Formats: sequence, C-alpha cells, structure tokens
Amino acid sequence: MILDAGKHSDPLRGRFITQPVHEADYEALSYEWGTGLGDQERLPEIKIGDSELSITPNLDLALRHIRLEDKPRNVWADAVCINQYDDSEKGSQIQLMEDIYRTAKNVLVWLGLETEQSRFGMDILRYFTNKDASALDPVWERMPPDLCKAGLNDILGRSYFSRIWVMQEVALSQRTIILCGDLRFSWSSDPQSQKYFIRMIKLAAISPAWEQMGLTEIDFSNLLYRLELQQQRGTPRPRDIVDIAYDTRLQKATDRRDKIFGILGLCQDPVFRDLIPINYDEDVYQVYRGFVEAVETHDRVSGE
Repeated sequence: MILDAGKHSDPLRGRFITQPVHEADYEALSYEWGTGLGDQERLPEIKIGDSELSITPNLDLALRHIRLEDKPRNVWADAVCINQYDDSEKGSQIQLMEDIYRTAKNVLVWLGLETEQSRFGMDILRYFTNKDASALDPVWERMPPDLCKAGLNDILGRSYFSRIWVMQEVALSQRTIILCGDLRFSWSSDPQSQKYFIRMIKLAAISPAWEQMGLTEIDFSNLLYRLELQQQRGTPRPRDIVDIAYDTRLQKATDRRDKIFGILGLCQDPVFRDLIPINYDEDVYQVYRGFVEAVETHDRVSGE
C-alpha cells in the first residue's frame, strides 16, 4: 500500500500497488490489532482509491504516526493488504508472511501511544542498542529508580509482546524500529548488533547497581526471546519447531489456530513448512493433528 502524505489529523488515504515481494521497496508494520471501538462511536477508516475500509483504532493510530508529511510511504499492513473476510486469500497471503517481513527494509513495531513514563523506558532500551555506549556508564544509573522501573515496565509490559504473530515479524526483520508514540529506537539484524543488544540487557540485569536500585523484578524475557530467535536464524542449529511451539504456548492469539500458523515462519526447514499448509477451513484440533503428523513425518524422513 502506498500511504499518502498528510498531517497527523488529516484523513488517511492510500492506494494499492501489486509487486513481487522481492522487487518491492517497502516497510512492514508490526502491531497489535486490538479489539472493539474503545471510546469511539464507530471504527476509523482509511480511503483506498475510491473505497472506504474500516480499520481498528490501534491501526489508525499507527498509520497516523508513521505517515510522512512530505511524501508517500510504501507500507505493508496486514489488515489493509489482506482481505480478512476471505479465508482462502488469508491463507495464501499468510504463506508469504515470512518473505514479507524478511524482505521489508524496516519492520515498524507500533507499541501504542506514549505515557508519562514511556520516555524513561525508551531511553534505557535505546542506550542498550547504542554500540558507542559503555556498560560501565549506564544511563539508567542517572535516573530516579522509580522512574526507571516505571518506564521499563511501561514498555516491556505492553500487550504487543504477548501476541503470537509478532514473534516472527520481529525475528525475521532486517532492521527493527520500535515506535511508542513519537519515541523510537532501532537495531539491525546483523549478528554483532543483536549480540550487543542482548549483552547490554544482561550486563545491566546482573549488575549490583541494578539490584540496589530495586530493578531485579523487571522482566526482559519476552524481548530477549524475540532477540534470541532473531539471532539464531541462519545458524547451523536453529531452534526446533516443537521447542518454539512450547515456548510460545502462552502467547495470545485471537484465533487459536494461529498458535501453529503464527510460528511457521520461524522454522528454517522448508521441507517441514511444506508439510503444514495454512488452511483456515480446518478446526483447531485438525490443525494440531496436522502439526504433530508433520513433526513425526519430518523426524522419520530426516532420521532424527
């Protein structure tokens, strides 16, 4: 979708273009759909060509925050670019999700609007990604402990991190940009950047100052798991698909079948992925049975 330029309050407008994914120059949006109207009387809309398309309030906010004022922006947003009322189209497009998020030049992660505490959490996470920063001169030591804790909990506790689909969207990205209102930080998928980000988080968490400031209960696990999945892609021994399914079993999905479909892009074995077609005509038990049969078939064929 080409998202037309505009100011924040202008109506959302865009138009579709059709291109092979490997030839397109675009960014992919990763966000939590959200449910209901919130405090609005009707769903917001985006005008695509001559048609009006209803979208969730959270997607409306995301598009307004990533829209540029001076030029169009090429964006993939699943709720707009996939016909959500056509299970056949949805199934075929979901098969392409791995390529879509891997090929995008940026994956734009929308966490929602900022709060009074968000800036402190975003500043600390941005510091963790800064290769010029030293773990011996941490930015968080210069913050009041209560604001440090509130800021990190504000960001890391967002429901975005509990959704199953966003696991692969971050893990597959070439460059990830985290957006919280007008605040942002980013990291690239090269091994050194990922290793540095992970190491800085862990060095902070084991430091005596972290404990002294009362920050030991801050939970980085959801973020670290996504970073480690991203880091392990392309390694000689990537994580087993059953381990991924187990580790992500408590992640949330509106459709229970997406507990399986939403992790297939994290499997690096194309033979295994071919054994599990994405078919929304099957119920959740049929999807689970197909997953188990695929695992057993793959193990027999590979001799594992």
